[in-house]
Amino acid sequence: MSPTRTTLKSAREIVANILAESQETVTDEQIERIKKVLRAWYTASVKNHLEAAKENEQILKDSAREFLEWWKIVQIFGLDDEFAQEIERAHDLLAEGFKNAITLASERCVADRDITQASAVMQWTALAQLLGYDDRPGLAYEDLKQHVHECARFELKIESRMDANTDFGDSYITLTGEAVVELKDWVFTGGGTVTEGPWVQTGEGGCTYTVDPNTYNIKIGPTPFLHASGKTGANVNLLLDLTALDEHYLYYRCSLGGNSQMTVGWPGSFWLSDFDELHEDLNLRAYLECECYAISDWEYVGKDGIVARKTLKGSKTSAFGTSTKGTTEFVLYHRPVTSR
Repeated sequence: MSPTRTTLKSAREIVANILAESQETVTDEQIERIKKVLRAWYTASVKNHLEAAKENEQILKDSAREFLEWWKIVQIFGLDDEFAQEIERAHDLLAEGFKNAITLASERCVADRDITQASAVMQWTALAQLLGYDDRPGLAYEDLKQHVHECARFELKIESRMDANTDFGDSYITLTGEAVVELKDWVFTGGGTVTEGPWVQTGEGGCTYTVDPNTYNIKIGPTPFLHASGKTGANVNLLLDLTALDEHYLYYRCSLGGNSQMTVGWPGSFWLSDFDELHEDLNLRAYLECECYAISDWEYVGKDGIVARKTLKGSKTSAFGTSTKGTTEFVLYHRPVTSR
C-alpha cells in the first residue's frame, strides 16, 4: 500500500473511532477533535503530496484521490468554511499537476509516437474538466482541445478483395482506402477516400468484363474509441460509413473482338454488395440511416506506429449457387501532429 493510501486509512480510522464514542449525535467536542485530525492530515500529508505531484504525474492520481477523500470528510461535517484556504490551495496545486501531466503526455505522444500517451492526455483532460478547472490558465477548453488534437490523431488504411464464383464465370473486386481519424469536440470522427476496382469477371461467353477503379469519399464516426495502455492492449471501435459506395453507378465493358465492345450500366457497388453479404452482422442499418459497419475487437499491436489491426474473413454460398469469399484488413496507425 502506498504512503498516501496508508495515511488515508489511518485518518479514516481515527475519525471513525471518534464517532464511535457516541451512538446518537456528534458533539462539539468531537467536531473539534475531528478538525484537528483533518488539519494534521492536510498539513502532514495532503498538501505535501500535492506539492510533489504538481511536477510528478506518477503520483498525481493517488494524491488527487487523497485530497478528494479528505475534502469529502470536510464536507460531511460541514467544515468547508473552516478549511476554505486549505481547499483553495489544494485545488491550485491539483490544477497545476493536471496541466503539467497533460503537457508532458502530449509532448511524449507527439515526439515518441507513443500511443499510450493518447490515453493519458484524454484521462487527465477528463479529470481536469470533471473538477471544473477549465477556467484556470492552461486548462481552458481550447487549450485542452489543442493538446488532445495534436496527440489523438490516427490514420486508417483498408485493403480488401472479394472473389465470387458463379455459373457464368469467376469475378473479383478490390477496395483500398485511407482515412484520417481525429478527436473533435471529444468525439472521434474522420473521413477519407476509398478506391473500388478494378472489378473483373471472366468466363461468360468468352468475354472479360472490367470496371475501371473509381474513388469515393467515406466517413468515420462519430464513434467511440477506447484505448487501454500497457499489457491490457486496446479496445478500438470504429464506425465505418460506406453510404457513398451505394450511391454511384458503375459501367463495365466487354470487348467483342475487333474494335467493337459492349458497355453495360450497373447501379451500386460490387464490393459493398459482397462485403455486406459476408459481414451483414456488422451492419447497423437497422439503427442508423447509413451503410454503417461497426468494426470492433481489434488486435492490439502498439509498436512501429501501429495501434491495432483487424482482419475480416468470410465465405458464403447463396441459394443460387454463387460462392463468395473475401478478406478485408483494417490497420490503424497513430499519426500525431508533429508541428503546430
